[in-house]
Formats: sequence, C-alpha cells, structure tokens
Amino acid sequence: MSKILTAFLSCVIIFILTFSPACSNIDPETFLIPRAEGLNVDGSADDWGERGFRVEILTAPDGQTLPVEDFDVKFRLAWDPKGLYVLITVRDDIPAEHESLSRLWRMDCVELSLAEKVGHSNKYMLAMASGADPEFGQLRKRLYDWRSEENRPVDLSSEAASRFFEGGHIIEALLTWKNLGLEPRTGMEFGFQLVANDVDGEEEGLRVAWFPGIGPTDSNKMYRLSLAEKPSEPVLALVDRKIVMSKATVSVQGVSELIGEPVVIRSGDKTVAQKQLTEANGRADAVFIWDVKKGASTWPELRLSISGKPTATFEELPTVGRILDNYIQASGGQEAIKKLITRSCQGRYSYGVNAEGASRGRYKLETHAQAPNKWIASIHKPDFVE
Repeated sequence: MSKILTAFLSCVIIFILTFSPACSNIDPETFLIPRAEGLNVDGSADDWGERGFRVEILTAPDGQTLPVEDFDVKFRLAWDPKGLYVLITVRDDIPAEHESLSRLWRMDCVELSLAEKVGHSNKYMLAMASGADPEFGQLRKRLYDWRSEENRPVDLSSEAASRFFEGGHIIEALLTWKNLGLEPRTGMEFGFQLVANDVDGEEEGLRVAWFPGIGPTDSNKMYRLSLAEKPSEPVLALVDRKIVMSKATVSVQGVSELIGEPVVIRSGDKTVAQKQLTEANGRADAVFIWDVKKGASTWPELRLSISGKPTATFEELPTVGRILDNYIQASGGQEAIKKLITRSCQGRYSYGVNAEGASRGRYKLETHAQAPNKWIASIHKPDFVE
C-alpha cells in the first residue's frame, strides 16, 4: 500500500475515532416536566415534596465523575404559568467561587440554559454561585442574553436563592417564560441544559452536565422538554457505548440506590452480557468490553436494562474495517488512490471561548500534503497567516 494511501486511511481512522456517533445513549425522547403550584424561590426543598422531574446524576462529557463526597449534582424541574422552576442540590467538600460576576463560570457555579426550542437561537443563560464560599456568603448571579434583536420582548430577569448545609448547598431558581416571549401551555416544548463546575480552589476542575454535552451557547446540546401534568421517569443512570477500532466498551454509572441491581444486555433474542452494579466512588458502576469478531462488518444493536427496566438502546453500526472498505471503493479503489500524490483540505479553526461562552475567534484553516512526507497547515487570521 502506498504511503499516500496509508496517510489517507489514517485520516479516515482518526475521523472515525473522534467523531463516531456511537459514543452515547442520548435518547431523542421528550422529557415531561410536571406542573407544580405554590413553589417559592427560597432555596428550600420543603415546598417541593416529591414533586418535579428528577435528574439524579451528571457527568463530564467523557463520563468522568468525582467521588460523591467530593462533588455530586442532582436537580429537579417543575413549571407554572410564571416560569420553569429548578431545584439543584450540590455536594461539594471545598467551595471556591470566582470574585468576578463575569467569570462565575470559571469556578464553582451552576449554569442554566433555556431555549425556545432545541437548536433555536432564542435562548439565554443564568449563571449562579451559591455563596457557600465563606468569602462571599450569599448567592450571586449573572444573566447572559443570546437572544436575537427581534426576540427581545423584555429585559432578561430571573429569581434565585440558596441555602447551605454541611458539605454542600441548594440553589433554587426561576427562569421566566416572558424572557423568551413564550406563553406556557401543556404540551409546549423547549430546550434546557444544566452545567455545574467544581474547581476546589484551582482554575481548572471538573465541569459536568446533563448528558448531551457542554456548550452554553449551543442550544443543540440541550434536552427537549415538554410541559405536562405528570413527570417522566427520573434519570438515575448514564449508559455509554464507546467504539475504538476493534473494541467496544459499554459503561454504566448510576445513583447509589442501584448498587447490587442486575444489568442485562441483549442483542436480538439473545442475552450477550450480564452482571450486577458494584460500588465505585459512591455510585453504581459496571463495565462491559467486547472485541470485534474477525471479518465482522457490523457492531450489533444492543438493548440494556437495569433491574428488568429498559434503560438504553444502541443501534447497529459498521465496523472500522467495513467503513474503510466502503471508503476505498467510493474513492475508486486502491489503484485509484495510489495514483494520488497531493491532497488539500479547507475548514474552520475555532479558538477558545469568551466570558459569555462564545468562540473568541473563528478562522479559515488550510492543509496541503504531498507524498511521501510533506505537509503544511495555515490559519488565516485578520492581519496575518500562521
């Protein structure tokens, strides 16, 4: 195989490993948020009782978590004609908050993002530091307005309050419908995401979210919620499938109440794996690993259940070998690829984020390669090329 063919196939493999959609059990379903009257934004869970839609586990985008006693976040959602109520319980052994309101998101804080629809530009975010850090002692907040000019019927407003307990704090907030010009009604859908930070006094720490991913300005990374009278079943576990070359890993992380419960994975009418959830860092945990069979062209569909309850489904996917074979055929075959000695690509390079979570810079990127071992990359900035 020629060097240029090897280089091209290496690029394909890197793309597969980096961007494969097989890495999550994100479900496209709409989660139901119940109506609840009589809630007061005072930082107390007493008036909630057992009400609200519950999300009991959050992780970093790669699935990373800290021990429960170090950092653990859960929240509940409910609504009334005024707005969306959010009750967040955070266990954090070392509170550390940023002194600047414009940089609350750099240290311990919670960020609530709301959009008219998933993927819609009519959206905003509320960032809050609870005040558990004794240097501040009270809740501080900042609103980030990402609405377009034609979607600004009123100035942004919100309500929030916090209370502290040994080893953590509670934040309660109200995101009003009028901020987005919405008239609430049963069945109305919208987008929502919650992100929380823990830095333990350092500038870098762990940033967790409900599972779609972290991107405060990107409403495509929100969940689709719908106003209802009764809530959806609570989210108690994250199930994730990662495929790297010839190996697939299915991991389960759940709340401590699931420790000891059975996990069963089926494909078609067969049980392909099963085990009990064990304790890890105060949470329930299980990992399953498979190697692809020689000559296999697909990873099979999988259905996972916990305690007999369907929890996650993964679709059938092609193996790397099949993808590479299809790529070679679509390119005219190996002989056609071997004749190529140069390659040029264009794209966009995004650099960091500002205080509002938006990209600091987005520049044109070009790469050029020539067999057997020459290449150059250039980033086109406003005043120069590097």
